[in-house]
Amino acid sequence: MRAEEFEKDDDKNHHVDFITSATNLRAYNYQIKPSRKAECRLVAGKIIPAIATTTAMITGFVQLEIAKYIKQTPLEKHRMATVNLAVNNYTLEMLPDPIKKKSGMDPATQMEVKAIPENWTTWDKVKIEADDVTLETFLETFKEQHHGCSIDTLASTDGKLLYLWTDKTNAEKNKKRKLTEVYEEVAGPIFPPSRKYLVLEGSGEDSDSNTALIPRILYQFKK
Repeated sequence: MRAEEFEKDDDKNHHVDFITSATNLRAYNYQIKPSRKAECRLVAGKIIPAIATTTAMITGFVQLEIAKYIKQTPLEKHRMATVNLAVNNYTLEMLPDPIKKKSGMDPATQMEVKAIPENWTTWDKVKIEADDVTLETFLETFKEQHHGCSIDTLASTDGKLLYLWTDKTNAEKNKKRKLTEVYEEVAGPIFPPSRKYLVLEGSGEDSDSNTALIPRILYQFKK
């Protein structure tokens, strides 16, 4: 390995090509609008002073963890890094346990809620495999596959509302349409076009009409 001096205006070194590729890989993963090479060159020229400090340091800590992962190091050897430049403090800690959703009083709404399933975390997903079905069929399939839980609100991960049971007019009209069609109308085109799944947010009720907390839904609409 050797240090490489960044130069954004020399196309022969492919530095901006690399940045553009990395940027758009992330865009594809998170459904963000892709960037052109010229845009990446412009941003890279402005952001280098920041990269040289905080970003470079955080990237270094991340690379250490990636190296551990590649070497198949046990999970107990991984660490979470906390950096406070104001007081020049660097802390490496054991990885925290993910927060578990539990049934009981919801501090945000002050209402009794039911976690379905109990103790699910942000890493959990409810996977629904259905061949590009209507919204109505999707809701029925979800109820069949997830503990009899009925969805009353369905949204994209950025908060665009796809279904709300109290909005009777739109709910009945959209139930007869494909869920992917409703999604594209409300949240925008599915990107990239080759994507085979959607990640959705939902809330609803269990079979006893209790307010239900459910994990994110991974809807695979084509194989």
